Amino acid sequence: MWYIDLRPLQKQQEVSVQRETPESKSNGGYRCNANFAIHDYLYVPEGPEGRDDSLEEDFAELESDMVNLCRAAINGNVHSTKPDVIKRALMGCLSHCFRDAYGWQHITQESSSITHDELVSKARSSLGLYEKRASGLAWSILWNLPVALLTSDRPAWDLATRRDSEHTEIFMPLGPNVMLMGRKPSGSHKAGELYFCQGRAEHAKFCNQYNTTTVNRARGWIVATSEQQLHALLPEFTTEKYERRISTDKQVQFNPATGEKLP
Repeated sequence: MWYIDLRPLQKQQEVSVQRETPESKSNGGYRCNANFAIHDYLYVPEGPEGRDDSLEEDFAELESDMVNLCRAAINGNVHSTKPDVIKRALMGCLSHCFRDAYGWQHITQESSSITHDELVSKARSSLGLYEKRASGLAWSILWNLPVALLTSDRPAWDLATRRDSEHTEIFMPLGPNVMLMGRKPSGSHKAGELYFCQGRAEHAKFCNQYNTTTVNRARGWIVATSEQQLHALLPEFTTEKYERRISTDKQVQFNPATGEKLP
């Protein structure tokens, strides 16, 4: 796995392409520690009675099913995944629409009086909001896509968070050549259902557009499956371009009762 850690840009330092070498596991598999992506205590407030791990544990359970869905999608056997696992996995994916470290830091900077407990409360509220939205979208997994997908510290792209957008689509890569998409129901695609679709050559344009968006949205790190893919992107990660992208970031709020975007 190849990555660029973007945090040096915050100190006006150059970035470089680095490699995370997989470690072998006792069961014969491999894992990457991905230390560049780790942030402590984002969802674990300290109170008089000690740490409250409940929200972190909720996220961990959802992500466990998300990992199972990712594996099934990469191996092409989503049809064997149980419906309850799929439902929890979708929520695990959707939690990444709002739980990135940069987003939390951005909220804290704009609202200096907000407490950690209030941030955790907002996260719980957001999870409930996305659960409502998930039930109103038709979901598809595109696999065997013709272009390798990038991912970043903000992997889930919710078009509804764009201030000038009336779209409701949500996109998130589940693997280098697998994409999860949530869209308005149409035709035979019904709300709340998950469909499995083979990638086609004409999806290359969409993949390239998504990768461009990933570059523009990345704030903490960006990951690719090849060194060459990231080296080609290094000119996009200068301090000047990075700060210009950050300057356009704004908070978008939704009505917790209806899920509609507030003006």
